[in-house]
Amino acid sequence: MSAAQSTSAAHSGKMGARLGTRAAAMADRLATTARQAGIDETGITRISAAFRTAMRPREQHLEDDHDPDFLHPGRTALILMDDLGIRDPRLIAAGALLESLRPELAATSADDEVQALVAEVPTPARDGELLLELLLAAERPVRIIALAERLDQVRRLHLREPTVWRALHQETTEVYLPIASRTDQTLARRFRWWCRTFQERFLDRADPRGPDQRPREPDEQPASG
Repeated sequence: MSAAQSTSAAHSGKMGARLGTRAAAMADRLATTARQAGIDETGITRISAAFRTAMRPREQHLEDDHDPDFLHPGRTALILMDDLGIRDPRLIAAGALLESLRPELAATSADDEVQALVAEVPTPARDGELLLELLLAAERPVRIIALAERLDQVRRLHLREPTVWRALHQETTEVYLPIASRTDQTLARRFRWWCRTFQERFLDRADPRGPDQRPREPDEQPASG
């Protein structure tokens, strides 16, 4: 274990007692999932340290532990392990630490290798119009982390204010879905399903205009009567 990992693990132990009930349950679930996946105890310690670090600002800033953002770090790590079969603790830890939508909830890891990987991940707030280009140029592990984190964010988009629905759906459809299609077929299926289903269940129903009045893609024809 590197010095950074040792520091992170020690910090994790100090943080453990302060985790609330739901966060502690997620920490246990992550450790169990990692162990069942064959990740060694050093790797599990690294993942756990990252999760506990990521939870610190959430326990400080979020009043409700049922807030959709509260367990986001753990859910992202589970997507990486359960859905994608990732076994590299560094990638899983980076996924737990990545926060692309709410900078005030971001945390910095004492594990230098993990933090360096987090810093490589392009995000909408930091990279703006260059997001798609930077994701295309990124190494596959970096894209995997970015996609897993965004997938968990949008899966709970319906719990956020409706004013942000359309912009985040558009960004996911135009940027993250194409990246997923180039990166991993499981992620591509997940993103395609979510983009289509969210459009049908939430955006179309929220639009008071009928289908003939809503904006169309250039090649979309009005329904014949």
